[in-house]
Amino acid sequence: MQKNSIRSPLKLLALGSTAVLCICLVVALIFAHLLAHPAQFDCNSPSEKALYHYCGDPSALGLAFEEVAFASADGTGLKGWWIPAASSAAVVFVHGRHAGRWAALRYMRAYQSSGLNILAFDLRRHGQSDRTLSSMGYHESFDVEAAFRFTRDQKKMKSVGLYGFSMGAVASVLAFERQPQLRVLVAEAPYARLEDLLAEVAWRDYFLPRYPLVPLTAAIFALGTGIPRDGLDTVSAFAHLNRPVFLIHGMEDPVIPVDHARRLLEARKPEQVWIVPGGRHVDSWNRDSEAAEKQTIAFFKQFL
Repeated sequence: MQKNSIRSPLKLLALGSTAVLCICLVVALIFAHLLAHPAQFDCNSPSEKALYHYCGDPSALGLAFEEVAFASADGTGLKGWWIPAASSAAVVFVHGRHAGRWAALRYMRAYQSSGLNILAFDLRRHGQSDRTLSSMGYHESFDVEAAFRFTRDQKKMKSVGLYGFSMGAVASVLAFERQPQLRVLVAEAPYARLEDLLAEVAWRDYFLPRYPLVPLTAAIFALGTGIPRDGLDTVSAFAHLNRPVFLIHGMEDPVIPVDHARRLLEARKPEQVWIVPGGRHVDSWNRDSEAAEKQTIAFFKQFL
């Protein structure tokens, strides 16, 4: 009688624990799937148009351009625009998640008129590039390296810099660390560590605790996309950068909070920092287009 009275609660506890773990596993699988399969966004939708301002192609700005194509290291096909200028220095623009090469249109007229050549391209699974899995910046960093090689080898540029936004900023940091021939980096709103960002989103949007959901999601995501578990630690990569870096972040960023920038600043003091007052996610140009263009162009021209 006593044994049965003990076993019943233990069975209930075991069943309850198993049910909780199964629920966590299902939720983690859903989150990992959403990370690897971002929805295609239309630049002409009201929210996107409000942020990116221009859609279409560079001809809408009166700029001559060339449609270009090249491949990442794993064979993923990438598409982009090449906007020529009167110099041998170029800037590669790298958009964020749920965006495309149109993210660079805001900057193109000012950059081109300042003498900087421009390559704006679609990362994997975005725009017109091949729709392979998204990896939140890891495999995309090899897309960035491919864009650099195209700019250097096909367009014969003598000096190349990067301007990355959000996930594209993370990819740019990783590529910049590996590729010493890249001269300058402007990173706007990168996250510090993927697991930290996932934990913030899980709690903010769904009131879900970090443990065990986030480590489980990260493990499934890493396994499914073929990235190393520590492959999206931007802080570690940022600490090893030994060339000029300009870090930009919005003070009121609701997507990647400004605390991520503070953690990066603890790892390495960049040559220039702009914490944009009232700034939200990747909208420094929208807040003050003159300051955004003047500061970033001056930085590229100083170090390219």
